[in-house]
Amino acid sequence: MLQTILLIVVLLQIREALSTPTGASEGIEQVLLFDVSSAENPKGRRIISINGHQDTYGPTIRAKIGDTIKLNLKNSICSPAEIQLSETDSLWKDYCDTALHFHGLAPIGNVNDGVPELIQAGIKTGENYWYNFTIPENACGTFWYHSHSTVQYGDGLRGTIIVDCPEFMSLTNDILQSLNSKAEIEAGPLALIEGQSIATGDTVQEQVIALSDWYNDSDLDVLHDKVMTYDGTTDPRIDGSLINGSQDDNLEFVLGKDTQVLVLRIINTGMSGTQVLNLAGHQLVIMETDGILVKPYVVETLSMAVGQRVTVVVKLNDDVKSGKSALKLTNGCNKMMGYIEKTAWFVKEGGQNIRDENHTKIKNLPGLNKNEMYQQLEPTDSSGIHGLWDNAAVQRIELDYAYHSDEATVNEYGTGMYKVNGKTFGEFFEHPIKLKGGQIAEVVINSIDHMRHPWHLHGQPFQVVSIGEGHEGPLRAESPDNSASRKYKKDIQYWQENRQTPMTRDSINIPGSSYAALRIKADLPGLWLLHCHIDWHIAKGLGVVLEVAPQLDEERPVSTPTEAAAPIEHQEPPRHRIRVLIIYFLIMLAINGALYWLLM
Repeated sequence: MLQTILLIVVLLQIREALSTPTGASEGIEQVLLFDVSSAENPKGRRIISINGHQDTYGPTIRAKIGDTIKLNLKNSICSPAEIQLSETDSLWKDYCDTALHFHGLAPIGNVNDGVPELIQAGIKTGENYWYNFTIPENACGTFWYHSHSTVQYGDGLRGTIIVDCPEFMSLTNDILQSLNSKAEIEAGPLALIEGQSIATGDTVQEQVIALSDWYNDSDLDVLHDKVMTYDGTTDPRIDGSLINGSQDDNLEFVLGKDTQVLVLRIINTGMSGTQVLNLAGHQLVIMETDGILVKPYVVETLSMAVGQRVTVVVKLNDDVKSGKSALKLTNGCNKMMGYIEKTAWFVKEGGQNIRDENHTKIKNLPGLNKNEMYQQLEPTDSSGIHGLWDNAAVQRIELDYAYHSDEATVNEYGTGMYKVNGKTFGEFFEHPIKLKGGQIAEVVINSIDHMRHPWHLHGQPFQVVSIGEGHEGPLRAESPDNSASRKYKKDIQYWQENRQTPMTRDSINIPGSSYAALRIKADLPGLWLLHCHIDWHIAKGLGVVLEVAPQLDEERPVSTPTEAAAPIEHQEPPRHRIRVLIIYFLIMLAINGALYWLLM
């Protein structure tokens, strides 16, 4: 009888463990409510507000690995009159619907990718929609969320995501050990000194720096009046820039009285412009790029494409630590000709905070390098990314993109359009590019265009195995001896001989009249976007859809908007559950066996 009772107890405990949501034993559940509505800023410009925020950014989401995020988005963007207008105006229709993309945070399931009309139906005005996912075990660092419906995020539907992880703290600690051991820091790799944990207390201060371009008219008006017209431009004039949502120059960040080190999470959340950032008299130790921890590398000035994130560690000099001098941050937002320049200051409360008013043009900032540091920014061993992704059957896909403003194109689309291999973005929704599941794919993106373009991949990062510096021309299999092919072969040889890991991230800046060769592990079934992250260019067709093969044999789940419905439970592959249950079962079996032996 007792044996039967003990067996029932064990079975009930196993059933309870099985019924526990994935990650619940490792993290907490965060229920977030986003009420998204239109508003006006103090200057009367239309913006999109999340929960009443008026600075064109929503609340920061901060989580740990294993946390469950249940985010309910309520769409209140358009008025009844605007909804009526959207019935006959496609640009208004796209603006009145919405969806949310979690940029760089992967894998959280294709169903949560937030691409309207591909992954989910657009969330219509008055509807609520739940995004439910668990922070995956390999997530670590800085991400952001933003609308993927037309040009909404530039008006305010965006915000920061931070995922805390032990590896981030450990790397920060090792960098501090190294910085404390050096009188001077030189540009280049920073040799790490791994030691005991440093008691940082209030000496290390973290700050998010969200950078963006800015347009005096709402982005929908710009799109409607200046971009998607018969003779519309691809790059409307940028009127200003934002630092953490503020248009003000000389913005101040207050340093704690004990602050000696800054950890800056810098994000380019803009619509178009490359962002440049410099801290006068200080070196920036790069430790993270796009949610991938990297071996520390020291630079003087950062250049960041739209969508990119970089975390840097900055050791303050004695004058700043004491409060004698303010720390000058110089920001340049790239526009068609030159930069929009802005200054911010890190100041100590109660300090003298003497300001260096000397002006340096953005193009003359020390160490400014607009090219991707694909050989310098190597993932750490703890990132889980090791060596060049390679196998005997790398699938190669070549994508050529260019802008078409010929009469036939304008007559067909009502405006000039970007095309990739002769197709616009929307056409790839119907006919995606197929990748072989479980294989390595090398996607070559050829710019038949004179300008830089920031490209972003949904669902997972890529390895940058080769990228031009501009004007090498396209990389094509049938042209093995041109400049691009010679550079590509040299880069492949470099990875094979040095056994380094290429820079791995999800967003990259491709120079004009050049190329990038990106390697992808095609092991996540679904439909994934690969697109230019300049929103005006997306509207004009610059992007493709990749379809990973295993999804072809399965029914692709498509969530639908709900009216105040219960959350749709999102199922992730049980990464930890089986291992945890086995250990749990063995422990409970041992305990129950011991009790049985004692009682019998």
